[in-house]
Amino acid sequence: MANPIKTLPSQWQVNKLLPRPVDYEYFKDWQRFKFEPDKKDHSAINAWWLADCSLFAYEDKTKVESTLLSVSEFEKEGKLKWQWLNEGSSQGFMVEADDFFIVSLRGTEFYPIEKILRYPWLVLSVLRDFRADVRLTLKTHNTDPVMRYKVADGFYHEFQNTWKQVEKFIGTSSDKPIWLTGHSLGAAINTLVAFQLDEPHRTKLYTYGSPCVGGDDFATEFKRRKLDTNTYRYVHGNDIVVKALPYSRKIFGSPRFQHVGKLRTRARNPFSFSLWINLNIFDHSPIYYTLQTWNMIPDE
Repeated sequence: MANPIKTLPSQWQVNKLLPRPVDYEYFKDWQRFKFEPDKKDHSAINAWWLADCSLFAYEDKTKVESTLLSVSEFEKEGKLKWQWLNEGSSQGFMVEADDFFIVSLRGTEFYPIEKILRYPWLVLSVLRDFRADVRLTLKTHNTDPVMRYKVADGFYHEFQNTWKQVEKFIGTSSDKPIWLTGHSLGAAINTLVAFQLDEPHRTKLYTYGSPCVGGDDFATEFKRRKLDTNTYRYVHGNDIVVKALPYSRKIFGSPRFQHVGKLRTRARNPFSFSLWINLNIFDHSPIYYTLQTWNMIPDE
């Protein structure tokens, strides 16, 4: 494992579980474990990079730009080429390096209570994200871009807000691998981006705490296109966002929602506890995914 091993915060340390961790240094020691853009199968190093990107997508634009400038792996011909994504409830960044693209999207935005008390209008941002998260009716969509397979309505509309920006940034003149990543809602949106790109030889998707995006027909088509070959779905412990919809199938006999990609599980925090039928909201924290993936990098 990569040294030093990083300690996971307990679930009583709520201030350390929310995004924008004050004492977290993004991409620390990146020179020791450089990104592997041409990796054909699963990469523990890339899993850590992309988990960091997923957490990093919660930061503000200024912090994102200054940090990207400090990591030369993100440079293209010695310069930083990147774009901020902020449409609807979607937020994140895209970067083009010499050998790869990365598109990283954040999940539902949450703020510390003291910040909400100081800036009460931030509640509106949380409510917009929550609306996307709970619009789970499975539907096909005839609007641009067309989706002929049933996916959650809220995720599709957030994907609509993002797709044109991603398509324009990536373009059609390059064959560089495209690394897609995100936590929670961001993972769901980028799953739809991977499906729309439909380039299994070029697209790599690593998700963290992703909810089910679509139904059985979507999952079947995702696999038929061989998109699952390079899709890795990370789950920490009893993450409620990951497991709630599959539980609905067990309880109500519904065949509706189905995950895609290859499952990569990580042990839960030994100090964690479940709230209901083995589901845990705290296990969904993105910081657990970044720390766990770092700890799983093989010894040098």
